[in-house]
Amino acid sequence: GIHVGLLQRTSVRRVQRRVISRFVSCRHLARSLRGADSPTHLEERHPGSTRTMNTIEIELNGQPFRDSIEPRCSLADLVRDRAGLTGTHLGCEHGVCGSCTVLLDDEPVRACITLAMSANGRRVRTIEGFEDDGPMQRLRESFAEAHALQCGFCTSGMLIAGRDIIMRNPQATSEQLKGALSGNICRCT
Repeated sequence: GIHVGLLQRTSVRRVQRRVISRFVSCRHLARSLRGADSPTHLEERHPGSTRTMNTIEIELNGQPFRDSIEPRCSLADLVRDRAGLTGTHLGCEHGVCGSCTVLLDDEPVRACITLAMSANGRRVRTIEGFEDDGPMQRLRESFAEAHALQCGFCTSGMLIAGRDIIMRNPQATSEQLKGALSGNICRCT
């Protein structure tokens, strides 16, 4: 027991020292190759350093929206954090649950796995952008009448996906609707 724990801690410390020494060596090598005053790639990521920023211009819920974002920014982060539209929820952040579903040029996409820059120059519609939409209003009423609302976390994605299904196939059967909505997960049920 005690000897094994001591051996494991010693091994971990050795590995940590090796990693640190390799990091320092790599940093030294990078500086010598780039010049002593040039920052390394790792240093460029620290706060206060220069980051690559892209300007994005989209039509967000019918209004022009412009911002500077990092290339890795997701569409969900853009609408939630930069535009303040928090109706788009982040559940799994892997594109599996559907809570982050938005319309991109009238096609449903998973905003958590869509890079915001891929929406540059395009139309984005979140759940907040359906105030005067007749089909969405009827769908919301149907959700309320059927008690389809529980915690509400998945609701915005379900509504957007449901509206898309109805708009593409107004005569969809119950089975077709169930199949089409199977990609949106409700955590409550």
